[in-house]
Amino acid sequence: MRVTRILVRRAVSAAPLLLVLLFLTVALQAITPGDPARAIAGPRASEAVLAATRAAYHLDDGIVQQFTSAVARALQGDLGTSNRSGVPVTTLISERAPRTAWLAALGLLVSALISLPFGIWAGTSSRFERTVVDQASLVSMNLPTYWLALVLVLVFSLGLAWFPVGGFGEGLGDRLQHLVLPTVAISAAIAPVLVRSLSESMARVMAADHVTTARAAGLGAGTVVRRHAIRNALPPMVTLLGLQAGYIVFGLVLVESSFDINGLGTLLFESVRERDFPVVQGLTLVLGICVVLANLLADVAVALLDPRWSL
Repeated sequence: MRVTRILVRRAVSAAPLLLVLLFLTVALQAITPGDPARAIAGPRASEAVLAATRAAYHLDDGIVQQFTSAVARALQGDLGTSNRSGVPVTTLISERAPRTAWLAALGLLVSALISLPFGIWAGTSSRFERTVVDQASLVSMNLPTYWLALVLVLVFSLGLAWFPVGGFGEGLGDRLQHLVLPTVAISAAIAPVLVRSLSESMARVMAADHVTTARAAGLGAGTVVRRHAIRNALPPMVTLLGLQAGYIVFGLVLVESSFDINGLGTLLFESVRERDFPVVQGLTLVLGICVVLANLLADVAVALLDPRWSL
């Protein structure tokens, strides 16, 4: 019942955010320098063609009218049609979404698997060891993603020939091999944040009264950590993991471009460069929904881990 209330509350609070995102993309088209109709029709288009283009894409309508039309279409599952290819935006997104879903899921999974042992170890170790982990995490967090991707390709693809340079691969085994380096590039930025969060949370829990009491009762260190510390220390990291999903979604542009993975991130970059605003609007809405869902799942996981947690 409590989980249901959380779902309803988060869904209601997410609606205004999605509307704001959609409004901003509509307004972006209006305030961007240049003539959108000429960008669609071409630099040599005649005035008659430009007028027809403005009428076809409702470019002469006001921002409010364009926004309400976009909302009405989105509620019907219609995200418009690409200015460049004439293909429905939903088709373009559905074609590329699986690639981004694979990469995002692997990035989150590997980040969580790395952060759990290192965060628990750092949180239960001495202050010196925790400081070493924090400093190493800080260095990893500040590595530019595009630079790290280039280094990974130069060393492990071109130098050692262990992994493909880029692409998505065919079949499960080949696909996983293609996604190793992109996953490392994503995890290198996310896992350190989770490690720092979990180590600090573990250190606080280990200093709590109930843990001290468990130790005084004669329980071993491993038993205390498993039974009394981990579950109480996980909620902050899980919440942060949901927030990091937003970084993954909008940070995939660099990773996908670096490894030639034609997913939603690459589609967003191409659409912005070509001023294909219907695709930009549709992608912004879809990616915003993905971020909201990721945070919603994190909230539910926190509620299941600790019923006392305030959401």
